[in-house]
Amino acid sequence: MVPYYPVLLRSAAVLFLLSMPRTANGLSSSSASNRVQKILKDEHHRVAIIGGGISGLSCAQRLGAQSSTAGKNLHVTVFDTGRLRPGGRMSSRLPGDRPKESNINGGDSDGVSKIYEYLSKCTFDHAAQMIPLPGENSGMQDFVEQLLQWEEQGVLVKFPNQSLCDIVPGKSTGQGDGPSKSFNLQPFSSGSSVYHGKGGNGMLPVTMARNGNFEVVQDVWVSPSNGVRYMTKSKEWKVQASGKVLGYFDTLIIAHNGKCADRLMSKTPAKRVHELLKVNFASNVPRDGGKRMTLNSLYSLTFAVGGNQNNVLSNALPVSFIAGNICNEPNLRFLSCQSRKYPSSPLKESGVEVWTVLSSAAFAKKHKAPQEFLPEETVDEVTTLLLQALERALGLESFSIKPLESRLQLWGAAVPLNTWQGHRNTNGEDIIQDHDDAGFIYDQEYSVGVCGDWLIQPSVAGAWTSGRRLADHLCRSSPGTVGLDGRFLRSEGALNGGIASFGETRKPLLSPSFLNKESVMTETSLNKESVMAETVE
Repeated sequence: MVPYYPVLLRSAAVLFLLSMPRTANGLSSSSASNRVQKILKDEHHRVAIIGGGISGLSCAQRLGAQSSTAGKNLHVTVFDTGRLRPGGRMSSRLPGDRPKESNINGGDSDGVSKIYEYLSKCTFDHAAQMIPLPGENSGMQDFVEQLLQWEEQGVLVKFPNQSLCDIVPGKSTGQGDGPSKSFNLQPFSSGSSVYHGKGGNGMLPVTMARNGNFEVVQDVWVSPSNGVRYMTKSKEWKVQASGKVLGYFDTLIIAHNGKCADRLMSKTPAKRVHELLKVNFASNVPRDGGKRMTLNSLYSLTFAVGGNQNNVLSNALPVSFIAGNICNEPNLRFLSCQSRKYPSSPLKESGVEVWTVLSSAAFAKKHKAPQEFLPEETVDEVTTLLLQALERALGLESFSIKPLESRLQLWGAAVPLNTWQGHRNTNGEDIIQDHDDAGFIYDQEYSVGVCGDWLIQPSVAGAWTSGRRLADHLCRSSPGTVGLDGRFLRSEGALNGGIASFGETRKPLLSPSFLNKESVMTETSLNKESVMAETVE
């Protein structure tokens, strides 16, 4: 079993002190707590980060390092919704993870966890599946160096040679050459080394949290309706959850996106920041990038097969195959064998394998349902359709994949289809930021910042780099406003990679012959309006 490394939690004493009621000056009402709060405020610049994904943890880690080495006296707290550990889209399920305490006999479709006989014994990544090494021209050399350091420390490992293959359309053979094949495998075309977490991708954010000079408050829901409030007189941010004040902070950082981030800032005076957090959900984006942040949605289906049954997936794919893009089926995007990626699984001896298949954004849009409470009929229908699509992609007989059990999730705010390219005001003139300082938003007036992959590139590298650059900016002697003016650009990386950015040189994922009428426009409308749903995830 992969060891679980608990993250640091904010001590009860500090939480108590920071949640004391305050006067108009931002200090608690009693004289004793007034003195304590004044000491905290004088000695520490308090930073609250909402979101414990890679960008939030990267920002916290960098700020914590500055506090340790540069005498910045920063007190950084990350608030994360994860029930067991931080991670966001880099989260993993680990063997032994406890189900939710309420109604453990229920299913995922009604919002509670279910006891799984096989999946509970396997480590699996249900969202982000891999971490490509950025190219030389990516402008993210700091992340490259950090990734190599993680590899040296044993946090990340490379995928083995020949384990990553794209599933591409089979070539029709001529007469006498035998029947045509429904698919072929070709070497993965990311163009660089590809990594995954040792013991799960989720161990990367856990390691970041464990080794950082900051604190994480886990399993806390900062309500989008009233979770943050700007205190005009004291110029502080009040953060609260479930009716309880979690603390007062000098700087607020939003390290997530989607409807929650949009609503979280909607009632604050930082209107220009809120304007950039407004979001559309779609499976395509206009060629000009659009007017709002646009996120797609994906279904993630993890299922167990094998045991005493005939494992048709093992028969169709070589034993060396671990993961790859699906390029011959418009309803699917990615396939991964979790039990091959993490072979220490106790299922190995039983012959049971665990696989994850990711849908296309157009499929998820067509079968959209409430993310938190998937209806049982939707779970059954979508599971069946995804398995049938996988059978078509691999040339298998209908209903030949017979899962022992399965788990379906809707990844509602999945991949950004456009990125915000901000401007920096220098001597009265707006200039586009270059690779060295782009990738975050900061409003000096209200001391609020934003970081995330949608500000650089839809990838782990983009998220990490965005958080780090925002932290570096905050540590300047007088951090100015950055990124409030600019424009959205269509993300060619997400366009070409399908489910995330694998680099700007990757070829389109699907061949035109596999784009159906529901997922593609005519060439005329493509030039006039937007790229196709199926080619833009």
